[in-house]
Amino acid sequence: MRRAPLDPTSRRSGRGSTSRTWRTGRRSPGIRAASCATRSCALHCGTSLHRATRRSWRWTPRCARRGHTASRCTRRCRCPTAYATTRPWSKRPGPLTRYTHILLDHDGVLVDTEPLYYRATRECLAELGVALDLPEYLDLMVDGASAWERARPLGATDADIDRGRRRRNALYRELLVSEPIGIEGVEEVLDELRRHCRLAIVTTSLPEDFAVIHRDRNIVPLVDFVLTREAYRRSKPHPDPYLAALARFGIGPEAALAVEDSERGLRAAVAAGLDCATVHHPFTASQDFSLATWRVGSLAEVAERVLSELTA
Repeated sequence: MRRAPLDPTSRRSGRGSTSRTWRTGRRSPGIRAASCATRSCALHCGTSLHRATRRSWRWTPRCARRGHTASRCTRRCRCPTAYATTRPWSKRPGPLTRYTHILLDHDGVLVDTEPLYYRATRECLAELGVALDLPEYLDLMVDGASAWERARPLGATDADIDRGRRRRNALYRELLVSEPIGIEGVEEVLDELRRHCRLAIVTTSLPEDFAVIHRDRNIVPLVDFVLTREAYRRSKPHPDPYLAALARFGIGPEAALAVEDSERGLRAAVAAGLDCATVHHPFTASQDFSLATWRVGSLAEVAERVLSELTA
């Protein structure tokens, strides 16, 4: 087979030889996948490139979906684990990236329930002799720690703590029914967003609590799916909830934007490789949101920014 002329844009390979572009569209085995002309992830460069560059491929994480190394992934593979790991040269998307998927936190973003959960927890801990003030609760919340551990030094047993948690859950559900928890304009914003983006709710709420909240609301039909606490192993601030959502959509983190209102959720989103917009909420306003891509006052502002870029 005859060789095509040298590509003037070709790069030096890791072995010091000049790469060539063949008439078949393949590159010589010496060139690294990172030197693809489009500089895109090797998962999207085509099967022939993977086979040609397998010997010099440096990033070979296990693909969680297909059980093979990234060097053998094909164009069809959309494993978010391999996709995120095999792009060490890529930059995090800027504030005008065209997001096609929005991953929404629930409590504090779509419904105003966080103060009620704190109230129920504080009252039930008081029955065990624990005085839980708001700053301490917020500190525990950031780290995903349990406030119930404070009852152990006071003599509370595992059975006492279990009873207290059941009492808290029952009281919380009573408050969800009796107190106003709606946030004005949320359904209208979601209805507009879903015309342009795929939507999902990623929450640490228990399924039972989530069902009570949405018994008479029209939010769930506006999103593609909901992930509640039983859908992943570790809760926020670990990245597991968002990684599960990315895997469910079959996308990489650069295609999605997370929307949060707490530092705990922000940490989870960033750990999953996501850009994150934080919505102001008085309950969590004192927390650190320095890692956020955007800091906005409402969900409507998030929608305005996302849609302005998508329709530009």
